[in-house]
Amino acid sequence: MTATRISFTLAALLGLTACAGTIPAPMEIAPPEPAPEATAPALVPMLPDDLSLAMEYCRVLTIENEIVDFTRADAKPTFETRMIVAEAPRTDAEKERGMRHRVDPHPRSAMVFEFEGDHNPALWMSQTPASLDMIFISAEGAAFYVEASTTPFSEQFLTPEEPDPVATHVLEVPAGGADMLGITPGFTRIEVGPPRPCNAFFALS
Repeated sequence: MTATRISFTLAALLGLTACAGTIPAPMEIAPPEPAPEATAPALVPMLPDDLSLAMEYCRVLTIENEIVDFTRADAKPTFETRMIVAEAPRTDAEKERGMRHRVDPHPRSAMVFEFEGDHNPALWMSQTPASLDMIFISAEGAAFYVEASTTPFSEQFLTPEEPDPVATHVLEVPAGGADMLGITPGFTRIEVGPPRPCNAFFALS
């Protein structure tokens, strides 16, 4: 009786072992591949050759251009983003000096002015020997007007023809700079960052 019970017990154990052996091993699931990190646009320095003329503060500007192929009816727009560092006059004296006395500014030099009020600012080229592009930027970041290739030393006031929208910032670059940066009214947005010391980006000593 004891031997029979042992036999049945062994048979049961062997049967369980055989069943367990037929259960497939759990599948190994590979971890999901991490999503590729977005590549930050390159930060392009924009300062004069003569650093003694540079302002104390700068701002980072993020420029987003919408590119549309108008030759194709089914073309989808693409976007190009770049970042630049521009000088940022803060005091009235710095704003008045602006790009004055810069005879041959570097093609990648830039300066951004901030304005307040309910009407568009009017700028001029008095005592400014280099032709400039002036890009007017609304509070929403739209680059809505470009005064291209201004006349050096001109005392004519330069401002958008229409009263709306109102510019809160004006970006000045050497003539041709707006095209170099791909800036097109209606297709460009510019985010103006807060002022930071220029020596946070460049050695000014």
